[in-house]
Amino acid sequence: MTSNKNIDLAWQIFTNGRKIHEWVFQLENRYMVKTGVGQAFGELSFAQMRALRFVRTRGQLSITKLAELLNVSAPSASTMVDRLVEKGVLVREPDPADRRKVIVTVSQDMVAISEQIEKDIFSNFVALVEKLGPEFADDWRRVVGRIAHVLDNEMAGN
Repeated sequence: MTSNKNIDLAWQIFTNGRKIHEWVFQLENRYMVKTGVGQAFGELSFAQMRALRFVRTRGQLSITKLAELLNVSAPSASTMVDRLVEKGVLVREPDPADRRKVIVTVSQDMVAISEQIEKDIFSNFVALVEKLGPEFADDWRRVVGRIAHVLDNEMAGN
């Protein structure tokens, strides 16, 4: 049975993790508005931004894998990809390993923009680390690194 202390700790980690996630999402949106990227590619919904983030971080994905990551049906993911292809954000290509399958990649235009967004977000993290101080930031780095290790093992099925 899970203790009340563990439940309270889990809740605090969950809510603070969500706050950091929302902050990063706001930074992405702010960059897109500030630079006019949002207008160039049309407004992107939260779900479309999530899809873009998954494809961007993994390099390329099948529609089936993207649907699994987004926790939606393959037809829903396919429709979302169609819209993102129309906006010039993603590209559909035949899978070189199996030409019957389709893979999704980030468009060249969006790759350059994504790199700029990452740099902008990173500079905000540098400012945050400076506000936290080096000792606290180093503790945070160790904790987040340990969390990433546990999650990597869990996602790999270990």
